[in-house]
Amino acid sequence: MPRDIPIGNGKFLITFDQDYCLRDIYYPSVGKENHTGGHKFRFGIWVEGQFDWVKQDWELHLEYARETLITQVSASNERLAATLQCQDLVDYRENIYIKKIILKNLSPKAGNFVFFSIMIITSGIPRRDTAYYDPQEKAIIHYKEIRYFLMSGIRNGLQGIDQYATGIKEFHGLEGCWKDAEDGWLEGNP
Repeated sequence: MPRDIPIGNGKFLITFDQDYCLRDIYYPSVGKENHTGGHKFRFGIWVEGQFDWVKQDWELHLEYARETLITQVSASNERLAATLQCQDLVDYRENIYIKKIILKNLSPKAGNFVFFSIMIITSGIPRRDTAYYDPQEKAIIHYKEIRYFLMSGIRNGLQGIDQYATGIKEFHGLEGCWKDAEDGWLEGNP
């Protein structure tokens, strides 16, 4: 399946689909070990009692910054009166993915939150993955055998994740803990 705006460094490749959902993470070589299994990594926002995942019904512009392999994505949602300016990059030396988000609230409503739903399928094998919240690092860590993925953030100069939830994926018809974000609060399931 074709992907929009891929970014990478030769060993580490990230791809996005037309909804600006991260869809593929290839490492340690491009085309081998897709750590998402093609599943969507959802990305959404909560503004004063309303939530929506970024998707094609938003006004989306998926581009690269001029003469770079850094994405330049704008997304706006009239119903939420919010816009996002995003940049994604993979470091050219280290196997690190960085996402920068500027969220602008276009109304007097208060309370903006950005949510990410991540379903790592380490080494492309959908069993025996472990994810947990590390309170010391204020990060989510996914691992299986020799592969580790650490996810964290920085907001207003403070490092760490404010809310989190981990859960069982694709088991007995369960959708996953991404549904937990839709009420604007993650329950903190470790």
